[in-house]
Amino acid sequence: MCFRATRSMLCEPAMAAVARSWTEEQLAQMYAGLGGAGHDAALVVSELVTNCQQAGAHVVDLTLLGHHGALRVEVTDDAPGWPEMSAHVELDQVRGRGLRIVDAVTVAWGARADRAGKTVWADLAVPGHALSRFGCTHSRVAS
Repeated sequence: MCFRATRSMLCEPAMAAVARSWTEEQLAQMYAGLGGAGHDAALVVSELVTNCQQAGAHVVDLTLLGHHGALRVEVTDDAPGWPEMSAHVELDQVRGRGLRIVDAVTVAWGARADRAGKTVWADLAVPGHALSRFGCTHSRVAS
């Protein structure tokens, strides 16, 4: 990846809103014409950060990794447990949809063990019409 932005946050009630706003600011610096893919990335960040909060994390590190045709979101937390997508969510349930949303708007997602706990990552496609605002030494990824 040719662009990297990272932010550490303490787990607080407004963390998801702060993370979403920071992501939108970073994406505006990274790409021109990102459109709906930018909204999807901010949504993914919001969902993953909220999951950290609900799991009891104390500190969350948010990283955005950009390339011409790809964007990776990584959220690292120190909470116990492992992310699991709910098998079935009833209409009246308040929780349990986060990873289903992430799964629906990303190309792929997963998790890996990390020295701090775990990192949940999600890959999003960058539309061909979006222009990266950063230099890149690698060839364009097919989208």
